Amino acid sequence: MKSLKVITNKLAAALAGRADKVNVRATRGGLLHRAVAWVTWNRRNARLTFIITVSVLVLAFLVFTRLTAYQREMAAWEAQQAADTAAAQQAAHPTVTPTPEITFKELGATDTESTTPIPEPKITLTPLGQATPTGTPVVVSGATAVEKAPQAAAGAFLKTWTAAASYKTTGAWLDALAPYTTQPMLDLFKLTDVTQVPTAKVKALTSVTTGSTSAVDAVMADGSRLTLALEAADGHWKVTDLDEAAR
Repeated sequence: MKSLKVITNKLAAALAGRADKVNVRATRGGLLHRAVAWVTWNRRNARLTFIITVSVLVLAFLVFTRLTAYQREMAAWEAQQAADTAAAQQAAHPTVTPTPEITFKELGATDTESTTPIPEPKITLTPLGQATPTGTPVVVSGATAVEKAPQAAAGAFLKTWTAAASYKTTGAWLDALAPYTTQPMLDLFKLTDVTQVPTAKVKALTSVTTGSTSAVDAVMADGSRLTLALEAADGHWKVTDLDEAAR
C-alpha cells in the first residue's frame, strides 16, 4: 500500500511538473483542455485522477466477470430445464417396446402350419381270457363331452385291472395297464397278487372333472365302489390313484 502511494505521488509530480508543456489541440478554454489542466495542476489532482481511473478499471473488470458468470449460470439453468421437461414428457408418455413373439416348432415340422386335426386315439378294452387289450372302444353314454374322456380312460383301466387273472404273468398285466396309468401306480402294482384282484365288471361310471384332473366313481357289478383319480398328461388321461370305497 505504501509503494502504491509513492508511485502515485511520483506520477502526480511528473504530471504537475510538465503542466506547462501540455499541448492540447482544442479551442482555448475547451472542455478537454480544462480537464487536462485540472489533472496536471498539482499532485493532489493527479493522485485523485489516478485513483478514480484504477477504480473504474477494477469495477469494469468485476462487472465483466460477474456478467460472464451470470451468462454461464443461465446457460446451465436452461439446459437443466430442458432436461427436466424432456424427462417429464417421457414419464407422461412412456415408449412401449414391443415384446418379440416367440414361437416354438416341433422337431421335423415344416414352416407351413397344418390344418388337419389330429385324431383322438381310441382306447380299447381287454376282454377276459385275452392277454392283450383288444376289442371295441369304450363308449360312455349319458356323459358330457368334458367327462367322456376321463370316464373312458377309467373304464379301460378297470377293464384291464379286473382281468389280471387272465394274464399269464404279472409283467404282461403291467404292460397292458401301462397306457392307462402312471409309472408310480405301475410300481405299486408290481407287488400285487393278480389272483387277489377283483374280477367284477364295471356297471356304471360317474366323474367330476376340473381342468386337467378328474375324480371317477365306479360302481362294480358285485356292488363294490371304486374311486379313481386321473390326470391329463400329453393329451391322455391316466390313473394316478385307486381307492376302494367302504360298502
